[in-house]
Amino acid sequence: MRHAYQRNSSLGVLGILLIILALLGLGASSSAAVEMRGILTLLLGIVLLGGIGLWYYGLGCYAMAKGYSGVLAALGLFGPLGLLILLLLPDKHKQDMISSRIQR
Repeated sequence: MRHAYQRNSSLGVLGILLIILALLGLGASSSAAVEMRGILTLLLGIVLLGGIGLWYYGLGCYAMAKGYSGVLAALGLFGPLGLLILLLLPDKHKQDMISSRIQR
């Protein structure tokens, strides 16, 4: 696994936390004062979009760290199931190392 991409893939965890925080905040914003509800909803929407962006970025980095295209970040559409699919994919870099050792 390539370490440069692996390091950036941890931003996906931050994305998940931001998504959870925003969704919890949106649920709690219904009890906020009418004057603050619009501003709070806007801010939490921005946090939610940032979290979703980090989630996809992290998945893309994780896919590239395993030797696949970053397009596999689209598996994030399936939520935790997409992450599980990505986790179960074999690491192409390890396979390349093993095949190069066998050829020697």
